Amino acid sequence: MSTWDGQRELHCVFVDLEKAYDRVPREELWYCMRKSGVAEKYVRVVQDMYERSRTVVRCAVGQTEEFKVEVGLHQGSALSPFLFAMVMDQLSEEVRQESPWTMMFADDIVICSESREQVEENLERWRFALERSGMKVSRSNTEYMCVNEREGSGTVRLQGEEVKKVQKFKYLGSTVQSNGECGKEIFNRSLELCEVPACFKRSTIIPIPKKPKITGLNDYRPVALTSVVMKTFERLVLAYLKNITGPLLDPLQFAYRANRSVDDAVNMGLHFILQHLDKSGTYVRLLFVDFNRHQLVKLGKFKSNSRTTSTGAPQGCVLSPLLLSLYTNDCTSTDPSVKLLKFADDTTVIGLIQDGDESAYRQEIEQLAAWCSLNNLELNTLKTVEMIVDFRRNTPALPPLTIMNSTVPTVESFRFLGTTISQDLKWDTHIDATIKKAQQRLYFLRQLRKFNLPQELLIHFYSAVIESVLCTSITVWFGSATKSDMRRLQRTVRTAERIIGAPLPTLQELYTSRVRKRALKITLDPSHPGHILFDLLPSGRRYRAANTRTARHKNSFFPQAIYLLNS
Repeated sequence: MSTWDGQRELHCVFVDLEKAYDRVPREELWYCMRKSGVAEKYVRVVQDMYERSRTVVRCAVGQTEEFKVEVGLHQGSALSPFLFAMVMDQLSEEVRQESPWTMMFADDIVICSESREQVEENLERWRFALERSGMKVSRSNTEYMCVNEREGSGTVRLQGEEVKKVQKFKYLGSTVQSNGECGKEIFNRSLELCEVPACFKRSTIIPIPKKPKITGLNDYRPVALTSVVMKTFERLVLAYLKNITGPLLDPLQFAYRANRSVDDAVNMGLHFILQHLDKSGTYVRLLFVDFNRHQLVKLGKFKSNSRTTSTGAPQGCVLSPLLLSLYTNDCTSTDPSVKLLKFADDTTVIGLIQDGDESAYRQEIEQLAAWCSLNNLELNTLKTVEMIVDFRRNTPALPPLTIMNSTVPTVESFRFLGTTISQDLKWDTHIDATIKKAQQRLYFLRQLRKFNLPQELLIHFYSAVIESVLCTSITVWFGSATKSDMRRLQRTVRTAERIIGAPLPTLQELYTSRVRKRALKITLDPSHPGHILFDLLPSGRRYRAANTRTARHKNSFFPQAIYLLNS
């Protein structure tokens, strides 16, 4: 590589083998051992190890019967790495070149050349040599990269140390820190030409199920597996963009931002609702908006028909979250009586209605529909629903909401960002689902106890698998739960204590600590929309107590957070 004069290209292929250890043919293994000069008695000893071995599969709930595996090397065996290296050495003998043009580490292979044609030819020779012996090259995970070191002029350049901070390559099972110089030149060249190498832009879309039961394509979420080098470049660009756009982002966009979460979005929405309902003659209309998105697949010059999908933008790119926030940044409410909360593409319109005047709310809905039409977003009227929260006596029948000539259905409860909100603002439905899910997982804790796992491991399992369920969005709903629901929740914890045989934190303790911790972070972040609710008294030692009229408001997150910080 020392002869690289700055005007040449280096073409690399990172070869990935599919389940390499599991694909080694046994007959090929004995042949390679003999060809490498291994004494016959050692060949026969290893052969006997494999021919007389039996395998079982064991998990938390039991163990399978023994069965025989007739292909591949033993995982976890001390001999297997050596045997695999011997097989690879023999299989690649005819096609292998001197380092650095060919480098191998177990099943990780790098082929390099000074031209694309040559590296493609070498890759084909490797593929043929390996696949004729039972190995298989992964076409989806084998990656190509071209490095062009030719210099150009430009105005924006990245420094080597700047690239070094974020540039890490996962290779040979370890994260290797680059010195940043190679990446610096590639990235600066991209900035100068306003072009990104095609090999960096290639991605593989993996459909991830969104629901336990799949009924159609919309039940999958497309996750993009993108180039590691491209992620490095995106992080550098993201740092510049965040400095510019951070102060300009809509404060009610809670997704993909530091010190924001789904709990913050729900708590902020509940604060608007509960504060408004403390006044007489008020009610609230909530519109939960769902979007469609048209998408097609392009392969070369061929394109598929356009399909409608509501699964959101493909995930996996570093810049995508910020770009989505910028795209929807001007979708805001212009009337103070209407709040428009966003968490990525989950949009909720909260109409704070006073004395039956819904004109501002309906006007904002019309403007939202118009904005979507202008910005190539289609409202999914089949999944967009409305919920009305009204505690007035003698409630009159309210006129339905219509969007694009479609009447929006009303619901009594809705799962909003993982938390089920009911129109009576009680949490029975959400707590019922939480307890049911936690109790189902107690079964696995019992099974682990039967296998005599150490108490410490049982506690770790409980914290990760059961407590995590009980505490999901606990800052949102626990303070307003009834005493009966709190006892039901705590019974699940006591059951786990009996199984483990050790005391566990109560849910009240976990709720208190999490509310206090979250409140402290909000007080330190002036950009957070809830920051203004923490108003210090002139003494500077305590916060002004929240002005609440009802118990449901008093027990919500922000009044409870202020109380805990003052106590």
